[in-house]
Amino acid sequence: MTKIRTALKGRRGGIILCGLFILSIVMTGCSNPGNSLDTGIVKKGFITSGQPNAKWMYMDDDAVILLKSGNEGKLYFKGLVDQNLLHSGFGDAFAMTFVVNGDPVKVITINKVYDGYFDVVCDIPKNTKIELHIKVDKYDTSRKDGARISMIAYSLDAK
Repeated sequence: MTKIRTALKGRRGGIILCGLFILSIVMTGCSNPGNSLDTGIVKKGFITSGQPNAKWMYMDDDAVILLKSGNEGKLYFKGLVDQNLLHSGFGDAFAMTFVVNGDPVKVITINKVYDGYFDVVCDIPKNTKIELHIKVDKYDTSRKDGARISMIAYSLDAK
């Protein structure tokens, strides 16, 4: 009877240690976000393009990503919006709100784009992990899959 209990305790302990080891690997990956769109940890709202080696992502109306900021304390965002969508679906303008760790850092209105591209620069806390929310007040509702695509996030860098 004693041998059986010892074997069970050992097996249970091994399973627990194995689980803790796997958890530590997962947590380590989650706790070290990068400083860009392709190295940050996407929580929601960024949808991969499905194209091989593409670094840009579709973005819905509320996108969240974890990033690590650098010494500069700046966030550089480059977006792309279809000009037809801007003029027909968005009524010539849409508003974007950048929220870092629960605090709004920039609210802008995009009403002109050059070949669809636009740039935004925000001040962010230096040398820290941040949770960035990008909220857009308008999005395309014509997609058959139900995704609420607002634009393409072409690049996003926290420096």
